[in-house]
Amino acid sequence: MPGVSVADREGNEFVLDTIVCPVCGPSTERTIGLRGGAHHWQNRGVETRIVECTSCGLLYANPYPTPTDFQRLYADPEKYFESHDLEGRRRKFRRVSRQILAHCQKRSPSLLDVGSGRGEMLLAARDVGFEEVIGLEPSIANREFAAEHGVELIPKMIEEFADETDRVFDAVTLNAILEHVPNPDSMIEACGRLVAPGGVLYIDVPNEANLLVMVGNRLNRLRGSRTVLQLSPTFPPYHVFGFTERSIRHLLEKHGFEIMSIRVSAWLRVRSNGSLKGRARALAAMSIQPMANLTRTAHNMFIFARRSVARDGVAQRR
Repeated sequence: MPGVSVADREGNEFVLDTIVCPVCGPSTERTIGLRGGAHHWQNRGVETRIVECTSCGLLYANPYPTPTDFQRLYADPEKYFESHDLEGRRRKFRRVSRQILAHCQKRSPSLLDVGSGRGEMLLAARDVGFEEVIGLEPSIANREFAAEHGVELIPKMIEEFADETDRVFDAVTLNAILEHVPNPDSMIEACGRLVAPGGVLYIDVPNEANLLVMVGNRLNRLRGSRTVLQLSPTFPPYHVFGFTERSIRHLLEKHGFEIMSIRVSAWLRVRSNGSLKGRARALAAMSIQPMANLTRTAHNMFIFARRSVARDGVAQRR
């Protein structure tokens, strides 16, 4: 049965299709609530249900909003990254690169950055000693921006890249990527083919079991609203899959990765859109962040995983 075509107030068009959990296949799911359109405080996006797979804990939009023009969602890198300072991101990624370098335990390891955006991770990795760095980026606008700053990116999705190459990398990074993609399961499966045995996978992904969401959802229920704060489907930043510690562990272990560490934390500063209501929301959020950091209910997870040295029946690339 064909999906339903819809458009949001910003002119983005989507096809809403009913899906099953990409990790578990057909399984039991429970509805968390509604998100997007009238169920977003700025009326952004189009309305979808947010559901949870009861088998693995993955959260996703169902019906799933497939954009008819993917490039349009990411057509303006400066606007998309307007809350991110370019040099600040490079400093952050240098810290991450040093951590990855320590886990690799090699003098000059190789790194593949997936969904490189403007290329900051690649620049940072070069700065701290990675010998070879390669970035994948499907967005035309992001690739053009990166090229202007001296970074050449490959215009491929990771699944396509994994099918075409016969090599592996000492480290693969997914910086704020896994929540955006149409199939997180196939992405991690591809990572399993591209990370060398004993190599490192680094993931930065939102934690949907966070204190801000818990408080916000409780307040909405008290008001009789079905709106939930998980994900931001159908509008940039177009988060369509959501993870908790439980679901990310399930996904990584399924594809042969051993968790080394999961750090759950959040920055204390929360950006406001400048309106009175927006400033009030930001102040309320900032008051919650210290407690969230103490209780592992903050809104970001930073994960280091190691590729199993061998998997039964699977020939490793050399």
